[in-house]
Amino acid sequence: MKIALMNEFSQAAKNPIILNELEKVGKKYDHEVFNVAMEKPAVSGDVPEAYTEENPRLTYIHLGIQAALLLNSKAVDFVVAGCGTGQGALMSLNAYPGVYC
Repeated sequence: MKIALMNEFSQAAKNPIILNELEKVGKKYDHEVFNVAMEKPAVSGDVPEAYTEENPRLTYIHLGIQAALLLNSKAVDFVVAGCGTGQGALMSLNAYPGVYC
């Protein structure tokens, strides 16, 4: 199984922790894990200089679009996503065909 991890900007600092755990468990079952989330911002605080071209500021709206593209193109089989409360990600992901959150 191919699993994608995606978190938006408010959860970027937690991304390495979640990625590590997903990879550890996924390895046991021969699953591949792809980190398509934000990495930790360059500087703390939600300011423009915290984000780079390689690590842009993703919002929950971006998560829905990304998940739909990845799942419907069969690039991945499963997505683990997160935002501040989970509600934005839930609404965004459920807005697209073939994506169920």
